[in-house]
Order: sequence, then structure tokens, then C-alpha cells
Amino acid sequence: MVKAYRLRYVDSRVGRRAILGITRKLTPSLSIAVKHVPEVTIAGGPEQFAVVGKQILLTCQYNAFPPATEVLWIKDGTVLARNTSVDINNSRVTIPHHNETHVQLSINATTSQDAGNYTCLVTNDVANSSDTISMISQVVPAVAIDGDEEQFVAVGNEILLTCRYNASPPATEVQWIKDGTVIARNASVQINDSRVTIPHHNETQAQLSIINATTSQDAGNYTCLVINDVGNSSDTTSIFIEVVPEISKHPNDATRVEGQDVDFSCLVEGKPSTSVRWTKDGESLNTTANSRLNGSVMNNNHSLTITDVHRSDAGHYRCVVDNSVDNSTSLVATLEVYCE
Repeated sequence: MVKAYRLRYVDSRVGRRAILGITRKLTPSLSIAVKHVPEVTIAGGPEQFAVVGKQILLTCQYNAFPPATEVLWIKDGTVLARNTSVDINNSRVTIPHHNETHVQLSINATTSQDAGNYTCLVTNDVANSSDTISMISQVVPAVAIDGDEEQFVAVGNEILLTCRYNASPPATEVQWIKDGTVIARNASVQINDSRVTIPHHNETQAQLSIINATTSQDAGNYTCLVINDVGNSSDTTSIFIEVVPEISKHPNDATRVEGQDVDFSCLVEGKPSTSVRWTKDGESLNTTANSRLNGSVMNNNHSLTITDVHRSDAGHYRCVVDNSVDNSTSLVATLEVYCE
């Protein structure tokens, strides 16, 4: 007997029912399940950003009938994980969640090497399909001011500081700060001082120039602060302004008979004078190693005493004054030594 039946099927992908009017000889209550290729989506969009040092957490969502037999996480062609198993030797990579509808990939303490294309590939008995996102690495700026942490500039000379930085995404703002006060922002000077300029500024470096440096105004701590969308970081250098040392009184020539003593002296101006040394015929004298030599200082007057002079002590003597910005050398003083 031919009867008219309504054929009902369920589309497992959307959960909808459809009614078909079919006139044929059928067994009552017949159900048809429609198999399909997995539908796969990685949550968050095609471009995602990872901050170096933070966690990457990717969620792959899929709808598969029959259920998925295998889910792979792939980075730039290399399989990272298969279902719940990590396939690479990297303790930072884990699969924190996996079931019939979604799987997660976690990478802790990310580095710039973790940037790349990540694919979630889902396979069932019908076929496989995938979704891919591009992971872009972002870092807090790395910042360094050229030179030492302490830098010395002579009074009247130029302070020139160069700040170099590496920022991804690019820096949105670069500040020069002196002792807590912003003196420049990007290419713009923020204080009323015509001596201050920004001679160079681009995506990787910025320079600060202060001409005619003076001790009271310009000595201090200078900070380069670089900001991007991830965060900010800085570097600081201390600037010391010093006077170039000057010798206001030079040593005098001397004539001695063997066995007598002789004194040479020079008066030094400059702040600070880090060292004063004496030379004979262009070679530095070691007053510690020779017991007949003695160096002393009183009120910036530096003296060299030679006791019991020998004929070998005859020669040309100078005092040399050094500080952190420069040095000065006295006029020559000649010592002549005669036999008694």
C-alpha cells in the first residue's frame, strides 16, 4: 500500500527541522542525519596581538557531525598540539581545555618568537577544515641613552643626549625629563629656554641638545621616557657640569747641587680636580715607589719635593691636572743638578 508520509530531517549544524511532502512507500518514523565538514572559527578576529612576557590564549570553536576525530594547532606549518597532547618540547605551551565543540591553546611568558600564523585544523569522518589568525608581537619599549650612567660636560659646552628605543607598536610619545620636569615632548620643547632643542626625532631615536651648559641650571638627572600602546619604559643619565682645570701658577726652573732638596709647585683652578700628577721628560713619576719623591697639596697648591737630588734627577718637570671633562699641563720647569 502506498501512503503519503512527511519526511522529517534534522540539520545538525543549525538544529532546524524541515518538512518534506513525499508520497512513497516508507517505513514510519524514518530520521536522516546530515553529515558535514566541520565549521571552524578562532575567536578574536584574523589579527591578534601578544604582549611579550604575557600569555597568549587562543580558543578554537567548531561544529562537526560526526564529531571531530582530531584537532590540531599549527604555527607557521609546524604542529604544536594534537587534541590534548602538546607535540613540541616547550613547557610554556599547554592545552587548558578540550571538548567536542572547542579547544584552547595557551602560551605563557611569550617572546617575539611566538609571533606568526596560528591555525586550528579540525578533522572528522567527512573531511577537515580550518581557521587561521595572525599573531603580532608587541613589546614595551626598550630604551637606552647613549653613554655612561654618569656623564661630564665642561661649563660652556653642549649637552647632547641621544635616546635610542625599540617599540612595537611604534612609540606614541617620547619625553625628556630633567629632575622630574618634562622639558621636551616628541619634537616639541616644553620649557622657555632657547638653549634647549630637539635636533633629531624619529621612530627609533630622539636627541636632546642644551648649548652653553651651566653648573646651576643644567646639572641633574635626565630621563628619556618612551610610551607605546603596550606600556612605557625609560632610561636615566646623570649630568655633571665641571670647570676645565687651569693652572694659574706654573712650576719654576731650579738648579741644585747633588744632595740638596728641590720643590716644584703649581696652583690649580677648577672644580673638581680629580687628580694632579707630575711628569719628568714626558713620563709620569711614581711618588709612591720612589722614597725620595713626595707629592703634597695645600689650598689647591700642588707640590713635588725631591730629596737628596742626584744627577739622574736632572730634566724637564711638568704638573698635569685632570678632571672628568679635560686636562691641563703646566709649562716646563727645568732642573739642573751639579756636583759639589
